[in-house]
Amino acid sequence: MPDPDADTPAKDRGRPRGRRRARAARAGIWLIATMSLAVAILAVIGWSLLGKPLRAPDWLRQEIAARLAEQMPGYALSFSDMTLFVQPDLRPEIALSNVELYDGANDRKLLEVSQVGIAFARRSLLQGKIQPSSVSVSGVFLQLNRTPTGNSISRLGMGWGRPGLASTG
Repeated sequence: MPDPDADTPAKDRGRPRGRRRARAARAGIWLIATMSLAVAILAVIGWSLLGKPLRAPDWLRQEIAARLAEQMPGYALSFSDMTLFVQPDLRPEIALSNVELYDGANDRKLLEVSQVGIAFARRSLLQGKIQPSSVSVSGVFLQLNRTPTGNSISRLGMGWGRPGLASTG
């Protein structure tokens, strides 16, 4: 007949089963308490960041620029800075600074904007979809020029007081 204590480690063979259960219960309680404390600390950190700007790391800016390039073949988009916000109502937002759009064929600047703000729909983000709920643009200007033949050329950008601004020639 097999020995019932054969699977039990040698140091626990003499101890009653109640002690082993009590030790396991204490370990479980410590594990739950530690996990609860970690979750509470993360919640406090998250709560303290609500509504405050958080500068996006370089790798994230590069990833977003690459994805935008995939979505806009024939064009190149660049920006100098990206800031992330989580509003108090838990709505995520991104702000891009000094946004420039170039025609990929001849590397001509098509658009220059000082700031673009994008707010995202929470529900679609929870479903794994990126869907802007609003887009705001500031610092846009329209520059009109006329060629010697009389054709008008327009350019959008963000320069205040640059030569040729709103020129009708």
